[in-house]
Amino acid sequence: MSPKVSIMSFNIRFDNPNEADDDKWEKRRTTCSDIINKYKPALIGLQEPHKHQVEQIAEMCPNYSWFGTGRYIQIFGLNAEHNELNPVLFDKTVLTLEASGTFWYSDTPIVPMTKWPCSAFPRIATWGRFSVNATGERLCFINTHFDHESEEARTKAADLLLAILPEVTQGLPTAICATPALKTLKSSLMECSTAGCATLPGLLGKCATFVGFDKTIDSEIDFIFTCQGLKPSGYGTIPDECPNGRCCSDHRPIMAEVEFVAGGVPLPGRADAPVVTLT
Repeated sequence: MSPKVSIMSFNIRFDNPNEADDDKWEKRRTTCSDIINKYKPALIGLQEPHKHQVEQIAEMCPNYSWFGTGRYIQIFGLNAEHNELNPVLFDKTVLTLEASGTFWYSDTPIVPMTKWPCSAFPRIATWGRFSVNATGERLCFINTHFDHESEEARTKAADLLLAILPEVTQGLPTAICATPALKTLKSSLMECSTAGCATLPGLLGKCATFVGFDKTIDSEIDFIFTCQGLKPSGYGTIPDECPNGRCCSDHRPIMAEVEFVAGGVPLPGRADAPVVTLT
């Protein structure tokens, strides 16, 4: 019987020195790490962290290794303020990393720091191909964070992601963590329907994921998509909070349990979409 693989998407919010005291990173990082250790996902896509945040989480979550690069190249401290990563963490007791990479959403995706004029910042996708230690089954995982301001930039990013998928996935069963992405991806990209899926134990069902630290926002913008031989069997939004009753980020983490299936939603694409190569 094929194993199920658990996936978490977690926008932990960047370490903002101007954050309100109750919501500063040093007061949130333990809860963020505790959530990972409690729910034990095999794969995690983090959005928004700076490198030191990822390193601190990895130190507190010893079963996990990680990879990824910042959207900027830092030179003598320049670009540090906005140098967020889309890192991938994986449980090395469950999965083995075979290959990985990063591309930029631009007309030259292999060139670091590039972007379209409509994009507020350079945006990236981090991908990895893995094998399951117990069975040898293989899958591809992509973690991305689209532009937060421009619908045009999000649409262009979705088109580029579609074009790059064949090279990155190499036909493997695929899962993608993406935010904010539903409008630009749902119709043409992956399967994110919860139909037939059970709510995972201890988690919330379909609900807002971008809620703010004080839970005054009500927006569902974080998603896990699957295609090409992966199918979701369970999902949920994680309700855990900091000891002070605040959320540990302005987004709630989400989880999906996926299983390998024959067939499944095929690799998406459009007849007029060129295939982009990263070499």
